[in-house]
Amino acid sequence: MCLVTDQPYRKAYPLAEAVRILRKESGTHLYRPAVQALLRLLAPNTALSRKASSGSRPGPRLKRGRHLP
Repeated sequence: MCLVTDQPYRKAYPLAEAVRILRKESGTHLYRPAVQALLRLLAPNTALSRKASSGSRPGPRLKRGRHLP
């Protein structure tokens, strides 16, 4: 979430750039299964998935600025 929100020391990254960073760091600085799960949640709501999401169940809709419990 920090990548796509403004921080005191930098502007927010566009969503496509944030996904690119997550994929690049997956398995090195970031836990690969967690990154894969996040990308699966984002895929139905964006055009960023590498696989076509047609025919799959839609994931939960994420509202920007709301925190999960």
